[in-house]
Amino acid sequence: MQDLISYRKSGADRWVQAISQAFGPSVKETTFIDGLDHAIHVLKPFVGEGINHAFLPTGGGLDIDGVEKASEQGLLYLSGGGLGQVLKPETIKFEYVSDSPLDSFFLISLEQIAPVETNSKTPATEMSQELLLLPDGSYHDRWPVEVGNIGHDEAGDEIPVPSDWRLVSRWSAGQILIVSKFGAWNDDLATYDGRHNLMTASKIRSALLSYRR
Repeated sequence: MQDLISYRKSGADRWVQAISQAFGPSVKETTFIDGLDHAIHVLKPFVGEGINHAFLPTGGGLDIDGVEKASEQGLLYLSGGGLGQVLKPETIKFEYVSDSPLDSFFLISLEQIAPVETNSKTPATEMSQELLLLPDGSYHDRWPVEVGNIGHDEAGDEIPVPSDWRLVSRWSAGQILIVSKFGAWNDDLATYDGRHNLMTASKIRSALLSYRR
């Protein structure tokens, strides 16, 4: 039990420290973060084991352990949980909750982008595609992982899947919410239904008040 208490305290302390590291001593209630380079710089203090949790547009989520530019021009790549997240931010906002900094959050609204053309064995949903990302930056349907090749060459021989492939979800719409792993939002299991995807930042703030009571 003591180990769990220490783990939660450490994760909570790191989230609050990350706020100071990213935004300095005077944090605005709402900060808009422009550009991929700025976004990566700001997000990096918040990523890592036992500090954050990201809620995905369609429900569920993952802990983010890395952030970088995606191989696809103008897109962001979030890693964690064995499945990368490829997305094009339209806006990124950091919402500071002054009376409970642990409940401060990032809300990333995604720009609508066209799905990748594949052989459609794994069809896209309204908001995402699960794809195989190869080292050269190209996408394939995920089925090569199961059959062991990405097609055949002119001689009819199988082209093996490169060893350093990544499995990714490529998002074409929606909102991603990043919170403290030990804040009120993540402590309420009902929030895993993707409700944030239909909420504004102000509505998320109001909901957090009720979760903290």
